Amino acid sequence: MELSEAFEIIDKEHCASLTIENIGRGATSNELKELSGSISSTIPSDFIEMLKWHNGQQIHVNLFLFGPFRLLDIATILQLSKHEVDYLIFADDGGSTMLGISVTGEVVELSEEGEEVLFDSVSALFIELATDIRNGALKYDSDAGSYDTSGWPRVKDN
Repeated sequence: MELSEAFEIIDKEHCASLTIENIGRGATSNELKELSGSISSTIPSDFIEMLKWHNGQQIHVNLFLFGPFRLLDIATILQLSKHEVDYLIFADDGGSTMLGISVTGEVVELSEEGEEVLFDSVSALFIELATDIRNGALKYDSDAGSYDTSGWPRVKDN
């Protein structure tokens, strides 16, 4: 599955009832230039594609794209990158756990307990999510505004 197909599945199955104002439009070329100009390392292309898909989401909306995590917009990513130099933080749970992308492109969960590599790439995260949604491995919980992700993601072997 390609990343663009994964985004289509997630939009169709998970985001269809929301307006673009709630889930976030794609990042503009100016926003992406601002991000790349503010970051000293190379930004992985799949990370850029994710931002073109949805540049964050409204915090007040009861929707989490994957498990307890919501996407952050470029302005918030830039603000957080001033404090977290090892990762580009792109998602959070509204508390103390965040997802970041490392300089090697891995998706890392950052929490009070430490750091854990979850996926080799942003593509791997969203392709696995879309595959599990399409195959019925994840069940949507409308009260929580997300899929029941108990046991998900299947953490990559190190």
